[in-house]
Amino acid sequence: MNPQPLLKSFIGIEMYEDDYNKVKGLLPTPSYTDMLQGYNYYKIILIYAIEGYITSSNQYRWISNIKLGLEAFLCVKFDYVSEFDVQRAIEITSTLYQIEELSKAFKAPLITYPKIMYPSSKKEIYKCLCRYGKRLIHQKCFTKEIMIATALLMNNILEDKYSNKDLHKKALGAYIFIDENREGFSVRLDKRELQEAHSKGGAMRKAQIVKQTKDKIAKCLKSSKFYKPNGKVNLTKIAKTIGVTRQTVAKYV
Repeated sequence: MNPQPLLKSFIGIEMYEDDYNKVKGLLPTPSYTDMLQGYNYYKIILIYAIEGYITSSNQYRWISNIKLGLEAFLCVKFDYVSEFDVQRAIEITSTLYQIEELSKAFKAPLITYPKIMYPSSKKEIYKCLCRYGKRLIHQKCFTKEIMIATALLMNNILEDKYSNKDLHKKALGAYIFIDENREGFSVRLDKRELQEAHSKGGAMRKAQIVKQTKDKIAKCLKSSKFYKPNGKVNLTKIAKTIGVTRQTVAKYV
Protein backbone atom coordinates (compact mmCIF):
# COMPACT_ATOMS: atom_id res chain seq x y z
CA MET A 1 0.00 0.00 0.00
CA ASN A 2 1.32 3.45 -0.91
CA PRO A 3 2.31 5.77 1.95
CA GLN A 4 -0.36 8.28 2.96
CA PRO A 5 1.15 11.49 4.31
CA LEU A 6 -0.75 13.29 7.05
CA LEU A 7 -2.34 16.25 5.29
CA LYS A 8 -3.59 18.03 8.40
CA SER A 9 -1.53 20.71 10.09
CA PHE A 10 0.36 19.25 13.02
CA ILE A 11 3.15 19.68 15.52
CA GLY A 12 5.41 16.62 15.55
CA ILE A 13 8.35 15.76 17.78
CA GLU A 14 10.67 12.77 18.09
CA MET A 15 12.95 11.81 20.97
CA TYR A 16 14.84 8.84 22.33
CA GLU A 17 12.71 6.37 24.26
CA ASP A 18 14.62 6.99 27.50
CA ASP A 19 13.92 10.72 27.24
CA TYR A 20 10.28 10.07 26.37
CA ASN A 21 9.86 8.01 29.55
CA LYS A 22 11.11 10.99 31.56
CA VAL A 23 8.57 13.46 30.16
CA LYS A 24 5.58 11.41 28.96
CA GLY A 25 3.61 12.39 32.06
CA LEU A 26 3.80 16.04 30.95
CA LEU A 27 2.50 15.42 27.45
CA PRO A 28 -1.09 15.46 26.19
CA THR A 29 -2.42 12.42 24.30
CA PRO A 30 -0.87 12.34 20.80
CA SER A 31 -3.03 12.05 17.69
CA TYR A 32 -0.53 9.55 16.28
CA THR A 33 2.37 7.69 17.84
CA ASP A 34 5.16 5.86 16.04
CA MET A 35 8.45 4.20 16.96
CA LEU A 36 11.67 4.40 14.99
CA GLN A 37 14.19 1.62 15.61
CA GLY A 38 17.90 2.12 15.09
CA TYR A 39 20.88 -0.19 15.61
CA ASN A 40 20.97 0.28 19.36
CA TYR A 41 18.17 2.73 20.14
CA TYR A 42 14.46 3.45 19.86
CA LYS A 43 12.92 6.82 19.08
CA ILE A 44 9.34 7.77 19.82
CA ILE A 45 7.50 10.00 17.33
CA LEU A 46 4.54 12.00 18.66
CA ILE A 47 2.15 13.82 16.32
CA TYR A 48 -0.37 16.41 17.52
CA ALA A 49 -2.85 17.11 14.72
CA ILE A 50 -4.45 20.56 14.60
CA GLU A 51 -8.12 21.05 13.80
CA GLY A 52 -8.92 23.20 10.77
CA TYR A 53 -6.56 25.06 8.48
CA ILE A 54 -3.67 27.32 9.43
CA THR A 55 -3.96 30.41 7.23
CA SER A 56 -3.49 33.62 9.24
CA SER A 57 -0.32 35.27 10.50
CA ASN A 58 -1.67 35.08 14.08
CA GLN A 59 -2.14 31.32 13.82
CA TYR A 60 1.39 30.80 12.49
CA ARG A 61 2.77 33.06 15.20
CA TRP A 62 0.94 31.05 17.85
CA ILE A 63 2.42 27.77 16.57
CA SER A 64 5.86 29.40 16.57
CA ASN A 65 5.32 30.33 20.23
CA ILE A 66 4.35 26.72 21.01
CA LYS A 67 7.47 25.35 19.34
CA LEU A 68 9.75 27.79 21.11
CA GLY A 69 8.05 27.04 24.40
CA LEU A 70 8.40 23.29 23.94
CA GLU A 71 12.19 23.57 24.08
CA ALA A 72 11.97 24.94 27.63
CA PHE A 73 8.94 22.87 28.65
CA LEU A 74 10.34 19.39 27.92
CA CYS A 75 13.93 19.83 29.14
CA VAL A 76 15.07 16.83 27.05
CA LYS A 77 16.60 16.68 23.60
CA PHE A 78 14.13 16.28 20.75
CA ASP A 79 13.72 17.07 17.06
CA TYR A 80 10.74 18.40 15.15
CA VAL A 81 8.99 16.19 12.60
CA SER A 82 7.92 17.94 9.39
CA GLU A 83 6.42 14.96 7.52
CA PHE A 84 4.53 11.94 8.76
CA ASP A 85 3.19 8.79 7.10
CA VAL A 86 -0.15 7.88 8.70
CA GLN A 87 0.22 4.18 7.89
CA ARG A 88 3.39 3.93 9.97
CA ALA A 89 1.63 4.89 13.18
CA ILE A 90 1.57 2.16 15.82
CA GLU A 91 -1.10 3.99 17.82
CA ILE A 92 -3.85 6.25 16.49
CA THR A 93 -6.29 8.25 18.60
CA SER A 94 -7.19 10.72 15.81
CA THR A 95 -7.44 13.43 18.47
CA LEU A 96 -7.64 16.90 16.95
CA TYR A 97 -6.40 19.87 18.95
CA GLN A 98 -7.25 23.53 18.82
CA ILE A 99 -4.14 25.71 18.74
CA GLU A 100 -5.23 27.20 22.07
CA GLU A 101 -5.31 23.73 23.67
CA LEU A 102 -1.76 22.91 22.60
CA SER A 103 -0.61 26.34 23.70
CA LYS A 104 -1.93 25.70 27.22
CA ALA A 105 -0.73 22.09 27.32
CA PHE A 106 2.84 23.05 26.40
CA LYS A 107 2.77 26.31 28.40
CA ALA A 108 3.68 28.37 25.35
CA PRO A 109 5.14 31.77 26.27
CA LEU A 110 4.27 35.08 24.64
CA ILE A 111 7.25 35.83 22.42
CA THR A 112 8.23 39.38 21.49
CA TYR A 113 9.58 39.08 17.96
CA PRO A 114 11.76 41.71 16.26
CA LYS A 115 10.04 44.64 14.59
CA ILE A 116 9.29 43.97 10.92
CA MET A 117 10.93 46.10 8.23
CA TYR A 118 8.35 46.15 5.45
CA PRO A 119 9.21 45.88 1.74
CA SER A 120 8.17 48.54 -0.76
CA SER A 121 7.29 45.94 -3.43
CA LYS A 122 6.83 42.20 -3.65
CA LYS A 123 10.21 41.86 -5.32
CA GLU A 124 11.79 42.87 -2.00
CA ILE A 125 9.90 40.36 0.16
CA TYR A 126 12.50 37.58 -0.10
CA LYS A 127 15.36 39.94 0.75
CA CYS A 128 13.43 41.42 3.69
CA LEU A 129 12.56 37.94 4.94
CA CYS A 130 16.21 36.89 4.87
CA ARG A 131 17.20 39.98 6.84
CA TYR A 132 14.42 39.31 9.31
CA GLY A 133 15.49 35.68 9.63
CA LYS A 134 18.99 36.79 10.64
CA ARG A 135 17.53 38.92 13.41
CA LEU A 136 15.40 35.99 14.57
CA ILE A 137 18.58 33.90 14.82
CA HIS A 138 20.19 36.57 17.00
CA GLN A 139 17.10 36.74 19.22
CA LYS A 140 16.87 32.92 19.39
CA CYS A 141 13.29 32.79 18.11
CA PHE A 142 13.82 31.51 14.56
CA THR A 143 11.08 29.14 13.33
CA LYS A 144 9.55 28.30 9.98
CA GLU A 145 6.16 29.42 11.25
CA ILE A 146 7.25 32.93 12.24
CA MET A 147 8.87 33.33 8.82
CA ILE A 148 5.54 32.45 7.19
CA ALA A 149 3.65 34.75 9.56
CA THR A 150 6.00 37.62 8.68
CA ALA A 151 5.68 36.94 4.94
CA LEU A 152 1.88 37.14 5.25
CA LEU A 153 2.11 40.50 7.04
CA MET A 154 4.57 41.86 4.47
CA ASN A 155 2.43 40.71 1.56
CA ASN A 156 -0.74 42.13 3.12
CA ILE A 157 0.41 45.76 2.90
CA LEU A 158 1.28 45.56 -0.80
CA GLU A 159 -1.11 46.41 -3.61
CA ASP A 160 0.63 44.02 -6.01
CA LYS A 161 0.65 40.87 -3.89
CA TYR A 162 2.02 37.36 -4.28
CA SER A 163 -0.48 34.54 -4.51
CA ASN A 164 -0.71 32.46 -1.36
CA LYS A 165 1.16 29.57 -3.03
CA ASP A 166 4.00 31.76 -4.32
CA LEU A 167 4.27 33.61 -1.02
CA HIS A 168 4.72 30.35 0.90
CA LYS A 169 7.46 29.35 -1.55
CA LYS A 170 9.27 32.62 -0.85
CA ALA A 171 8.91 32.18 2.91
CA LEU A 172 10.06 28.57 2.83
CA GLY A 173 13.00 29.47 0.57
CA ALA A 174 14.11 32.22 2.94
CA TYR A 175 13.71 29.89 5.93
CA ILE A 176 15.84 27.16 4.32
CA PHE A 177 18.52 29.66 3.29
CA ILE A 178 18.81 31.11 6.81
CA ASP A 179 18.64 27.69 8.46
CA GLU A 180 21.40 26.25 6.27
CA ASN A 181 23.65 29.30 6.73
CA ARG A 182 22.88 30.25 10.32
CA GLU A 183 26.53 29.80 11.35
CA GLY A 184 27.45 32.72 9.10
CA PHE A 185 24.93 35.08 10.72
CA SER A 186 26.62 35.44 14.09
CA VAL A 187 27.36 39.18 13.74
CA ARG A 188 24.60 41.48 14.93
CA LEU A 189 23.72 44.83 13.40
CA ASP A 190 25.11 47.59 15.59
CA LYS A 191 22.76 50.18 17.09
CA ARG A 192 23.28 52.76 14.32
CA GLU A 193 22.69 50.18 11.54
CA LEU A 194 19.55 48.93 13.27
CA GLN A 195 18.16 52.48 13.68
CA GLU A 196 18.84 53.23 10.00
CA ALA A 197 17.10 50.02 8.95
CA HIS A 198 14.06 50.77 11.14
CA SER A 199 13.93 54.35 9.80
CA LYS A 200 14.03 53.17 6.20
CA GLY A 201 11.41 50.49 6.82
CA GLY A 202 9.15 52.96 8.66
CA ALA A 203 9.42 55.54 5.87
CA MET A 204 8.50 52.92 3.26
CA ARG A 205 5.52 51.80 5.32
CA LYS A 206 4.26 55.38 5.81
CA ALA A 207 4.60 56.16 2.09
CA GLN A 208 2.62 53.02 1.22
CA ILE A 209 -0.20 53.93 3.63
CA VAL A 210 -0.40 57.47 2.24
CA LYS A 211 -0.57 56.16 -1.33
CA GLN A 212 -3.25 53.61 -0.46
CA THR A 213 -5.32 56.28 1.32
CA LYS A 214 -5.05 58.69 -1.64
CA ASP A 215 -6.09 55.93 -4.05
CA LYS A 216 -9.13 55.05 -1.93
CA ILE A 217 -10.19 58.70 -1.74
CA ALA A 218 -9.72 59.14 -5.49
CA LYS A 219 -11.92 56.11 -6.10
CA CYS A 220 -14.66 57.54 -3.86
CA LEU A 221 -14.54 60.89 -5.65
CA LYS A 222 -15.50 59.16 -8.90
CA SER A 223 -18.89 58.27 -7.40
CA SER A 224 -21.69 60.85 -7.10
CA LYS A 225 -22.86 59.34 -3.77
CA PHE A 226 -19.89 60.98 -2.04
CA TYR A 227 -21.04 64.50 -2.97
CA LYS A 228 -23.57 66.67 -1.18
CA PRO A 229 -26.57 68.18 -3.02
CA ASN A 230 -24.68 71.48 -3.23
CA GLY A 231 -21.85 69.77 -5.11
CA LYS A 232 -19.32 69.76 -2.26
CA VAL A 233 -17.46 66.62 -1.25
CA ASN A 234 -18.98 64.74 1.69
CA LEU A 235 -15.81 64.33 3.74
CA THR A 236 -17.52 62.53 6.60
CA LYS A 237 -19.05 59.87 4.36
CA ILE A 238 -15.73 59.16 2.64
CA ALA A 239 -13.95 58.96 6.01
CA LYS A 240 -16.44 56.39 7.34
CA THR A 241 -16.29 54.36 4.12
CA ILE A 242 -12.50 53.98 3.97
CA GLY A 243 -11.89 53.95 7.74
CA VAL A 244 -9.89 57.15 8.27
CA THR A 245 -10.54 60.47 9.98
CA ARG A 246 -12.35 63.38 8.35
CA GLN A 247 -9.17 65.46 8.70
CA THR A 248 -7.21 62.89 6.70
CA VAL A 249 -9.74 63.00 3.85
CA ALA A 250 -9.68 66.82 3.85
CA LYS A 251 -5.89 66.70 3.63
CA TYR A 252 -5.90 64.79 0.34
CA VAL A 253 -9.03 66.16 -1.39
